[in-house]
This record gives sequence, structure tokens and C-alpha cells, in this order.
Amino acid sequence: NFNDTVLNTIRGEILDVILPFESKNIGIDNDILEKSIMDIYRLKTSHYTIIGPLSVGLLLAGSDESKLKDISSFGEKVGIAFQIQDDILGIYGDNIGKVVGSDIKEFKQTILYSHISKTSYKEELEKYYGKDISEENINKVRELFKESGSLDYSINMMNNLYDESIKELNNITWISEDKKDILRGFVEYLRQRNK
Repeated sequence: NFNDTVLNTIRGEILDVILPFESKNIGIDNDILEKSIMDIYRLKTSHYTIIGPLSVGLLLAGSDESKLKDISSFGEKVGIAFQIQDDILGIYGDNIGKVVGSDIKEFKQTILYSHISKTSYKEELEKYYGKDISEENINKVRELFKESGSLDYSINMMNNLYDESIKELNNITWISEDKKDILRGFVEYLRQRNK
């Protein structure tokens, strides 16, 4: 419901603000780092961007708790995939409404970052990550994410989540096929976006 959306978004935002500080100044185990990043995606992006709007629509239509659970589970996967894609576009995109490379400057904790932290490329990345860098160095960061396998890892995770959301949607019996087509189209639209 609406209150859950607000509270989860706030929790996710707090974690999103604290995590870069902890990661940079205290150090976080790589498994905990990835789990924390996924928690941010689930709490902040999924609830605010997908689950909240879908749930409010269902509530206004008089839906019951089981339908809200179904749509929340579907929306969580879509929202996490959306945020992974947004993070990829934040490094590799041309025009997404924010300055390309701002995630680098802000020491943004993303799946790209958590994956590279498990590799030998982490030390090289830290020469640039968390700093105001030139276009040339943004390209170096892009190369590091690609060479380390972090880009492929993130793309695969994103696509798996989009695929899982479609499978989950297909198994929801109370949504008519024409409405499922709309939601499938929405998921595919998100998957294909490049900004």
C-alpha cells in the first residue's frame, strides 16, 4: 500500500546515502555489499517506481491482499532490473537525464561496482571512482567494467530479472491476457530503453 511504498523508499534512500560512506571509509565484505545494493534496488527503486504505482491502482480498484502480493513480487523484479539498467546507462549512456559519470564521482554503489570489487580490477578502478574525472577517465572506467566482466554480469542479472518478471506475470491467473500484454509490453519497453 501507499504507506509501505513511502517507508520502503525512505529506508532504501537512507541505505543509498550511507553505503558509499561505509564502503569507502570502513570497508564492506563483497557479499554484504552486493546484498546491500540489492536491498537499495528493492526498497527504493522497486517500491517507488513500480510496486507503489501498481499497488495504488489495485487498491483503488478494490483488490485484495493476495493480488497485491502477486503484483508486488512481479514489480520487485521489474524495479530491480530497471535500476541495474539505469546504473549501466549512468556509465555507458549518452543522455539519461543526469550527467554521465555522475555515479563515478559520487562513489555510487551499484552492481557494476560490487562485481568489480571482487576482481583484480578494483585497485585500478579506485584511482577514478569517487572522484571528479575527465571524459578520458570515464572511458577508462567503462573499459575496466567491461574487461572485469562486471558489465556482462550486470546485463545478465538485469535480463534474468526481466525474464523472471515475465514468467511470474504469466503465472498470475487473475490478470486477463489483454492486461498481461500491456504489462509485458511495459517490461519489454523498459528492457529496450537506452536513456
